[in-house]
Amino acid sequence: MDWAVRVKVAAGAARGIAYLHEDCHPRIIHRDIKSSNILLDNNFEARVSDFGLAKLALDTNTHVTTRVMGTFGYMAPEYATSGKLTEKSDVYSFGVVLLELITGRKPVDDSQPLGDESLVEWARPLLAEAVEHQDFEELVDPRLEKNYVDHEMFRMIEAAAACVRHSAAKRPKMSQVVRALDSLDESSDLTNGMKPGQSEVFDSAQQSAQIRMFQRSCALYSKPVGFVAGGRWLHGTDQEKSRYHIGSRIVKELLARNYLVRLTIQHEAEFEDLKQVMGMEELNRLESVVIAKMKNVESLCDAFRGCHAVFHTSSFIDPHGISGYSEQMAFLETEAARNVMDACAKAAYIKRCIFTSSLLTSIWTSDNMDTTIDESCWSSEEFCRENKLWLALGKTKAEKVAWMKARELKVKLVTICPPLLMAPTFPNAHQESSRPYLKGGRIMLQQGYLAVADVKKVAEAHVHVYEAMDYGACGRYLCFERVIRKLKEAIELENGLKMQGALSGERHHHQLLSEDEYEGIPSKISNSKLVTLLFQASQRLPCKNN
Repeated sequence: MDWAVRVKVAAGAARGIAYLHEDCHPRIIHRDIKSSNILLDNNFEARVSDFGLAKLALDTNTHVTTRVMGTFGYMAPEYATSGKLTEKSDVYSFGVVLLELITGRKPVDDSQPLGDESLVEWARPLLAEAVEHQDFEELVDPRLEKNYVDHEMFRMIEAAAACVRHSAAKRPKMSQVVRALDSLDESSDLTNGMKPGQSEVFDSAQQSAQIRMFQRSCALYSKPVGFVAGGRWLHGTDQEKSRYHIGSRIVKELLARNYLVRLTIQHEAEFEDLKQVMGMEELNRLESVVIAKMKNVESLCDAFRGCHAVFHTSSFIDPHGISGYSEQMAFLETEAARNVMDACAKAAYIKRCIFTSSLLTSIWTSDNMDTTIDESCWSSEEFCRENKLWLALGKTKAEKVAWMKARELKVKLVTICPPLLMAPTFPNAHQESSRPYLKGGRIMLQQGYLAVADVKKVAEAHVHVYEAMDYGACGRYLCFERVIRKLKEAIELENGLKMQGALSGERHHHQLLSEDEYEGIPSKISNSKLVTLLFQASQRLPCKNN
């Protein structure tokens, strides 16, 4: 596209947006201004299209508060972080389009050096330089080969700089932009008392922190989170049990933070389970629900296409509701982990994988009974197999495969290892996941390895760790709230689990502890790595790589 066409497109699109803002009654905020929504006819006349996200504006002194929707790279920072929408949000987006026309760069380009991925943040310091010294070389698309009119380039740069100001109040109206691009008014019409490229926020030392905050809060609006739950979401139709399922809780937590989430299921029939797990209101907030076969890497690749990250949690259960887990399920879990990691490596946009494992992957060996368990500890596959600890075996093999694949394929991976999951009201638990977890529970309790956590807290930890990957979070994280150490807690847990059917009533079968054996339970398991990460995240400090 030569320079004359670029100028024509910019002016035509500006007139269209100005019409929406100032001539329509009621006024319209487009909410998704981007280059792909500006259509051109055979004469390169621009037409603003796609009003699927448009909102009617209120009176001139107010804003619309709405759920954030749009395309990452084009969204105004105040809208992305707070949902406050005004016409100035569209002005910012149009400024990004102008920068595309000027520079030939994408709004977000992951191939650029660290810190230069965002077109706006890369261009911001160059805008003032270009206007002040009339030197456009560093900013302008090299494919133009300097074939442009200097005063038109000056006006385009000036308009772009004004539109992408961080402060919405300092951005011009679209009618002002139209006049500038049509060269019908002086450039002072756009200054609002500021120099081109200047921003009240980004002139301070807050710049990098503000940019990171903006990128973290917005990163997944155009590139959704892919969420994979191996096996079925829910065994049976008991809606109360669904509250304890880690997969559904992570999805709810992501949605609550305004992430765009794409969900995978293996069979169309599972959609009915999803309705019970999440409810239609939350289902309607998902980017999409897609069918992906865990045994088929290409199917997973198709499901992940365009996603920024993948959360993988397994929920394999006995389809007959008898044992809860079997050796065959351990094999399926391992193969699912292998396929998910292969698909992550093949998908172009996947930047990271968050893998839900289990505390069981660290506690079962024949020689660690006096050891404090932390992220460096791994369960013995031989010990698990000999003692038929199938869930521990499956989780251990699956996580090890995930780490092997991550190193081989250079996928950025973190694993979260939760304990026995509880509902917010202790000691309610999900029956199908509790039964296989508690095989060997008496030994876990006696050795100080039986830990529990509120499923909501574990889901929150998943998202915190994911966000902290921007600051260096890596490796494994043992994730639990407390270790069962008191006799009263042990009895309460045991009775509660029996009432739900997660433990049988016979004392010789799954009983956790008897009074005559209780002498005080040591705590021999550490989650200090996660606790440190959560503290650092609250203080916005870099995480240590340990």
